[in-house]
Amino acid sequence: MKHAFLILTHHSPEHIYTQVKRMDHEGNMFVIHIDKKRQIDRADEYWQKLQAMPNVTFIKDRVNVQWGSIRIVDATLKLMYEALKYDVDYLHLLSGECLHVKSMAYFHNYFEKHAGSEYMSYLEMPEQNTLGWGSNRYDKYHFHEYFNPRSPLFKDKAIKFMNAVGRVAQRNLKK
Repeated sequence: MKHAFLILTHHSPEHIYTQVKRMDHEGNMFVIHIDKKRQIDRADEYWQKLQAMPNVTFIKDRVNVQWGSIRIVDATLKLMYEALKYDVDYLHLLSGECLHVKSMAYFHNYFEKHAGSEYMSYLEMPEQNTLGWGSNRYDKYHFHEYFNPRSPLFKDKAIKFMNAVGRVAQRNLKK
């Protein structure tokens, strides 16, 4: 059984290499998207080691992923499209923070035992929940995608102002 691990990360090549080496096993391949904001030193020894691994592929058209942004979906789709070019049975989406807690032998035995099972689920998005969010997470523009919300220039008031302007504009567009 073949597994493709899709890794979304912004970490250093050393961190990525450590993660990949821990999961390296016959039948495993790795497709890695490194956030576009992350500079890559192609002379780095760990980068060279990753490049030399035959079961590691990198997304070349990298995406600048912002927290809470739809761009993470773009990066995920790039990973999936790349992985589906290969003969794999399962796709596993991981962040650069993920480290497995079971051995790869256990992992492979589990999937052999449950071959053909799918492990996807979803929840219906409420119109609004008790925390005050719901469908507005996906049916409204969120301007923080275009500005760095961690920047002191746009922190707090600027982002709130832009979202308020966006809500007014969208209300007027519906008329």
